[in-house]
Amino acid sequence: MNPENVTAIREWFSKYCRSFDSEDDDIRKNMALKEEHTYRVCSNILELCRGESMDDGHMLIAETIALLHDVGRFEQYRQFKTFRDGISVNHAELGSRIIEDYEVLASLFPRERAIIAHSVEHHNAFAIPNTLPEQMQLFLKLIRDADKLDIWRVFVEYFGQPEEERASAAGLGLPDKPKCSPSVLEQISSGKMVRLSKACYRAGLHKRTCSNAAQGGPGGRGNSGGSGVRWK
Repeated sequence: MNPENVTAIREWFSKYCRSFDSEDDDIRKNMALKEEHTYRVCSNILELCRGESMDDGHMLIAETIALLHDVGRFEQYRQFKTFRDGISVNHAELGSRIIEDYEVLASLFPRERAIIAHSVEHHNAFAIPNTLPEQMQLFLKLIRDADKLDIWRVFVEYFGQPEEERASAAGLGLPDKPKCSPSVLEQISSGKMVRLSKACYRAGLHKRTCSNAAQGGPGGRGNSGGSGVRWK
């Protein structure tokens, strides 16, 4: 893989994003949220790669994974007006199909295509199977960590904005009340990761993010692998 490949894929992604442009303010905010998130995740994953002293070829693969990891979010929002997979569609699997349908990776070697496609399709899994080959595990952990690092920013900005300025789908449709579901608190106190389905309020979503980051699963580099609020 070479820098020209990444440039071409980045140009495709930008054009793909423009196909979702809208004059509707709410749609615009939510699409802009995901486009900005993608570029920030790209920066994050490259920083992580440098910290792992990865070579240029592996860094290009990692950057491409970051660039495409949420490509399914745009069509998901257009169809369902939500970013919550559990009530719509698995955005990672949808993204993998979009990448295949548009032949985005056609210029790459088969091994590179396999790593990128697999990482995109499974980046939102609750945990990474220990049976995966070491290289597959590495790239999944990288994208999950890079993703989570920016999800922190998204939540900080979201909770700090007036309601009228927020990208509506970022709250996942949960009530904005100063409450936390008992089941979420119970799992946090037990040192367990929390599934999104357990959160009934936005405050619980915030606590879930903090808890999962501390566990070494979604949010850390432990056995479950890497980061990410699992938006499912």
